[in-house]
Amino acid sequence: METLLEDSINTSRLNARDPITNTSSVSAQVLTFPRTHARTSTTEDLPAFSEEERIHWLEAYGGHCMSYSTLQPNMQYFDLPGVGFIAYRDALGERVVLSDPICPPHLQVLLIAEFLKASPKRTSFVQVTSPVAQILAQQFNMYTTEFGQETVIPLASWSLKGKKKQIFRTALNQADKLGIKIMETFSHLHDDYVSDSWLSTRRCKNNEIGFLIRPKDMPYQKDVRRFYGYKDLQPIGFVHFDPIYQQGNVIGYVPNISRANHLFKQGLFYAIMAVALEQFRKEGIKLINLGLSPLHLKGPNTDEVPGIRSSRPLTRMFLLTQRFGQRFYNFQGIQFTKQRFRGEEHTTYVASRKALPLKAFLACFKLSNLI
Repeated sequence: METLLEDSINTSRLNARDPITNTSSVSAQVLTFPRTHARTSTTEDLPAFSEEERIHWLEAYGGHCMSYSTLQPNMQYFDLPGVGFIAYRDALGERVVLSDPICPPHLQVLLIAEFLKASPKRTSFVQVTSPVAQILAQQFNMYTTEFGQETVIPLASWSLKGKKKQIFRTALNQADKLGIKIMETFSHLHDDYVSDSWLSTRRCKNNEIGFLIRPKDMPYQKDVRRFYGYKDLQPIGFVHFDPIYQQGNVIGYVPNISRANHLFKQGLFYAIMAVALEQFRKEGIKLINLGLSPLHLKGPNTDEVPGIRSSRPLTRMFLLTQRFGQRFYNFQGIQFTKQRFRGEEHTTYVASRKALPLKAFLACFKLSNLI
């Protein structure tokens, strides 16, 4: 591992670039970065990023569907100047990382290595992509187990044509017949009116889910897009889209917050999504990431994926949870809804040092307000 870190530090000195302009303005910071800090074992030795710096890194390397959610309240951060940051929360003696590291891909090994050196042994990663899962398995000997699928829609090929998109055309026709107007707005003053009605129909009525889904009222909301459905000038539903970034540009969106008045029984989400996706397509936005369908597993052979070190006991627990946990969380409904968009599915992973990290999942449930 020492050799790996030496090589990574040298590579970062040669290749570091400003995350927005891709020039060498950050290189000076990396070149003067003391080797003792690059090899530190305590977060106290490292200077924390300012809010402006953190946003700077997010807009450069926030390409994960959960990257924007790392700015939600109460998050903790491991910051490595000139490299990037990792977002996490501590609970029940466990440390739970959310999303991929926010850094250049070629510096992920370095950032993860320094983070793990400064973290307790009970550290897990939730909702990471396949490249990061392979790093955690191959370089850090962690179990990396399939957690579900993210659905990605390339907007260049998106349309409402074909039999399999009938649900969207039906939803738009129904909205039109009922006099519902769907439009983008730049205010969220009506959110609570819709949310209170929506929450009354949920299985978790007391608290909104957090951590794995960022709160609706997150203070930082730059570049968030909001589409609403109105009937008789009253809001009856909305979808909020969080940005996905690449080198300072918005290249996609995640429909992270959606609500609908329970009186509209069928299709409002599909109608709002159809209007929003068409607008984004016209703007040249590359993709929509519908986010995670948790525990939508590909099958029993996921541990045979090259570079992935899957935990079979954890996979069995996930399958049992999906089968018998429907009363607590609508796994199948979420999966069914996202599959109707006919997008591309990408496997998402959890990573842990233990084959069956039960306490880590209890911590994750607690952070998510599920227990």
